[in-house]
This record gives sequence, structure tokens and C-alpha cells, in this order.
Amino acid sequence: MHSNRILLVGLGNHTHPYTRHSIGRIVLNHIATCLNLSWSHNDSWQGTTASAKLLVTDASLKRQQKGQPLPEITTTEVELTLLKPRLLMNICGPSVAKAAKGLSIPTSQIIVIHDDLELPLGKTSLKYRGSSSGHNGVKSVIASLHTHVFRRVRVGIGRPDRDDSDAVSNYVLGKITNREMNTIEKLVFPFVEGEALDNLCREAFEGHRVPVEKQKSKKDKKKKEKDLGGVSDGEKDEEGQKVGQQQAMDVAAGKAT
Repeated sequence: MHSNRILLVGLGNHTHPYTRHSIGRIVLNHIATCLNLSWSHNDSWQGTTASAKLLVTDASLKRQQKGQPLPEITTTEVELTLLKPRLLMNICGPSVAKAAKGLSIPTSQIIVIHDDLELPLGKTSLKYRGSSSGHNGVKSVIASLHTHVFRRVRVGIGRPDRDDSDAVSNYVLGKITNREMNTIEKLVFPFVEGEALDNLCREAFEGHRVPVEKQKSKKDKKKKEKDLGGVSDGEKDEEGQKVGQQQAMDVAAGKAT
């Protein structure tokens, strides 16, 4: 396996690239722009790709401790591959799995960026393992990789005023407004630029915070899952209520495409 290869995936519907549901693709496009990358079709992976080599420095070594000599700076070259699946959201998993196989990387070195209804607009949250939280794109990735242990960057898109399935579907599949885009540019884009992107990649290839499966007490397991952004057993019922809304969104997206 190639330990310094990272696969960065932006989820969305490629036929509707500027909707709230395609925020993952929008963020990935911004990363490509910052790195001056060009996109190309990859038919074998069923997606659109771009690639770059980054020199990633350990951020902790950049800061000199008071009274201590300046530590040696450690820099690692990372091969970064960006992927936008050209499949509908709810069946995008095979594209991610084919890319991971082609790159010969473990799933812990996959980072998936996707929209999240449960987070306020512009808020980002890292998740390192756990269920799909009702997101059918993530659910497809989990099914195709045969594991839930991969990194996710959840990007908040907020919720509509009404909470019925039709309102949620129309909201998620609606075009991002100029005001919302301004918020994304201000709050989300800095999270994937410069040193922040370096840190995201470094954590992935170094395997930081990917939990080792161990037998623990139910109480410890629930606490660990919550600390890692995962879902504890007590939250699964709440997640089940979100699944119906997400399925309605993806069915609507399928009809639209």
C-alpha cells in the first residue's frame, strides 16, 4: 500500500452541481482552484479526477517551545487525488471504492466531503467513523468499501423552515443562494486551504484518531463514539427518523437527473 496517498472525495449530483446537496463538489472545486489543478474524466473510476503532490509539514514542529531549541522540521510528500463521482448520490459508492482500489490505499486514507442538514450553514465537523447518519451518499460509500472507518468532512447547509419531506427535498435540491455562498466562502473554504488542508492530509496518512476496534464496556464504547463524531447506540433511533427524509431527497434527485 502507498502510505502517503490520500483520496479526497466531494459528494454531490454532477447534473446539479450548484445545489446544497452538491456542497461536497463545490468545496472540492475550490481545493482544485487553490492548487491550480485541471479536471479530467476517469471512466474506470466513473468519476472526474485531479491530482497534486503536496509537501506537508508537521504543524507541531513549526512552533518552537519557549526555552527549547528549534526542532528539526519534518516534511512529507503527499500524493493527493481529488474525485467527483459521476454517479447519482445514492449509488456513488462504487466510484469511491474503485478509486481506492486503483490507488492501493486503506480506507483510513479516504476523506469524503458532504452536506449535512443537521449542522448550521457553514459549520464544518470532522467524523472519523460511524454510521451514515441517514445520508444516502455516505451510506453507499460505506456499503461499497465494506467499512465505516473513513474520514468525513461534514458541511452544514442548515434546514428549511418546514420540516416535512417535500420541503426538505426541495431545500436540499435547491440552488445555493448568493448569501449562502458568501457564508460558505467565509467559513468553509478556509478549512480546506493552505495549512488546514495540510493538516487534514497529514492526519489521514499518519492514521491519527482512527480507532482500533477493541472490546470495551458499553459505556466506554458510547463515549468513544461520541468523542470521535460517531453515533452511539442511544442515538440510532434519532438517526432512523432522518433516513426517510434523506431517501426522499435522493429519490427526487434521481427523478430530476
